[in-house]
Amino acid sequence: MFFSNRSTLIPFIGRQVPHLVIEVNQKCNISCTACYKDRCNYTKPTKQIISEIDFALQRRDVTVITLAGGEPTLHPDLAEILKHGTSRGLKMQILTNGYELSDKQLQVYKEAGLQELFLHIDSMQNRPGIKSTSSEIELNELRKTLAQRVVAQGIMCSLVMTIYQQNKYQLIDVIKYASCDENITRGLFICCTDFNPIVQNFKRSQVLEETLQCQVGTGKEGISWDEDLSDKAVSAAEVAAILKDKLQMLPFGHIGSSLNEDDKRWYMYHVFSIGPRDGSFKFLPLTPAFGKIAQYKYFMQRRNGEKYTFGKKMTPAKSVRLCLLAALVSLNPWEMLKTIFFLSNLLRTGAKIYYNDFTLQQPPNLTTEGTIEYCRACPDATVRNGKIIPVCMADFVSPIDQNL
Repeated sequence: MFFSNRSTLIPFIGRQVPHLVIEVNQKCNISCTACYKDRCNYTKPTKQIISEIDFALQRRDVTVITLAGGEPTLHPDLAEILKHGTSRGLKMQILTNGYELSDKQLQVYKEAGLQELFLHIDSMQNRPGIKSTSSEIELNELRKTLAQRVVAQGIMCSLVMTIYQQNKYQLIDVIKYASCDENITRGLFICCTDFNPIVQNFKRSQVLEETLQCQVGTGKEGISWDEDLSDKAVSAAEVAAILKDKLQMLPFGHIGSSLNEDDKRWYMYHVFSIGPRDGSFKFLPLTPAFGKIAQYKYFMQRRNGEKYTFGKKMTPAKSVRLCLLAALVSLNPWEMLKTIFFLSNLLRTGAKIYYNDFTLQQPPNLTTEGTIEYCRACPDATVRNGKIIPVCMADFVSPIDQNL
């Protein structure tokens, strides 16, 4: 009996969530359609950031921290912050637009312990030197140039893209590019959401065991919503349907919502490609059967008392083994044959196998009862006012005393 095409629930719960985001500032050197941080001018004190990292380790079994903003490379003490995280045994990442990122900065960050850099580039950014009419496929040249510089310093490079109604089909061009660029390891695709309905109608809700209330435009980190994104917002389900139709990509794993674990908020994909760098690559997305392998791995780590982790680069030999194992686990003769045919392309002169993992994320929404529905356990939570709350909500909510 074949495994179904249903993705596997990734068991991130409670303390076992391995990732957290720390925002180091609220300022940026470019502007994005779905963002407002270029209109802010707040740099978080270094001492506070370090204490937030330590607090995160007290609350969760964190193995990976992403430093974000705003634009984190604008923080004058970013290297010191990276060193502290590294000293605590963490894998340190930064999420940056890369606009003013110099080779000298990259060298300093690498020496401070930076392991992975996420480049946020998309066609809905107002980015100096880039035409406002640029398509995602035209921006692949910029992605390639910056990725080469990052990897040359010994830092892993991955991509971030915000998806809007206007560029959702162009995601295909980005995935095809990333799958045949040896410098790109992963891709994080975040769906644009119109937060106005949430801000206008949300008052109080339980989120990650904290009671939150709406608080917009107050304090150093508060902001005001004045952008109507209703014609730009897109759901992860819409984008997932495009990936399935155009690239035959199905998620192997997912993170559900806080209300329904089967309601996908994160869609997780593994993709392999083979070919010389002439564009004639072959493309193999792993089937949902791979989710059973991932689930078993998480189970064994938990049984052995190990912390969950992710983001490791995969060797060619391991890539081949994983392709074969996923085909066997599928119990599907067609998948086995397709995998063997795919791997036979390694016999071509100069052919190599490359691995990417891609994650598609759905931001929160307001329920009919006026409460927040968000990602189960929120692997992208942050520290705000001494509480762990989802980073996507941190600017418009504030923790309050549950007894009030």
